[in-house]
Amino acid sequence: MNIVVIGGAGFIGCNIADYYLKNRHNVTVFDNFSRKGTLQNLDWLLKRYKETSP
Repeated sequence: MNIVVIGGAGFIGCNIADYYLKNRHNVTVFDNFSRKGTLQNLDWLLKRYKETSP
C-alpha cells in the first residue's frame, strides 16, 4: 500500500511513517521542516530504513 504522511518529519508523523515502513508499506513524507528537530527525525527514519529507500 502507498501511504503519504503529511508532517512526516515531526514527532508524531515520523513515528507513523515508522509504523507503516515497519509493516512493509511504501511511505512518502511531506513536511515543510518549520520546527526544530524535524531534519533529525527524518535523518533517523532514513538511517533506520536505508536498505529500503529508493
